[in-house]
Amino acid sequence: GKYLRIRGPKGVDIYEPHIPTDRDLEPDLAPLFQTATPTRDIQVSVIIPTFNSRDYLKNVLRHAFKQNLPPENYEIIVVDDGSNDGTQEELAQFIAPYQGVRNFKYLFFSRLTPRQRGDSQFRAGIARNAGVKNSTGRILLFLDSDMLLPPHYLTDLTVKMENYDVIQGRRLFLNEDVSNELTSYQLVDP
Repeated sequence: GKYLRIRGPKGVDIYEPHIPTDRDLEPDLAPLFQTATPTRDIQVSVIIPTFNSRDYLKNVLRHAFKQNLPPENYEIIVVDDGSNDGTQEELAQFIAPYQGVRNFKYLFFSRLTPRQRGDSQFRAGIARNAGVKNSTGRILLFLDSDMLLPPHYLTDLTVKMENYDVIQGRRLFLNEDVSNELTSYQLVDP
């Protein structure tokens, strides 16, 4: 009846015809910590969903911070899907030296029950959407938390986006030994 209330598990995508269409089902997250350059002209928002990828993620950020696009022209938004491997604490320490010299936001949304790799509850799409809601760039770049960028990637992307609406990148898969936190993009042989 009209008094029936349906509640799905928190953070799980569900379709339920009884839910009013005006209800916002996406998380409304604010960054737990962030840093910004004094002047900002954000052209590219790099959105990275993550879950328990602390060491890989630090390497992704290390490469993202070495872009030849000026730091005031891009931002990095990490959306953590409930990691329990110390990602939040480690990233807070990692970002500390970049205060005021990089544009970075860290969002976290918790879980009612712990997630296990391989279950069907990785909310990458929800995490990406939360990143988009917190973005300010006209170009959105979606990465995974184990993808390394060459130093010219964002500059090339801004140039190519003058002629295209969408660009699909190509991913080179690395084995776990090669993809560790010390890997440098320059050492990867495509």
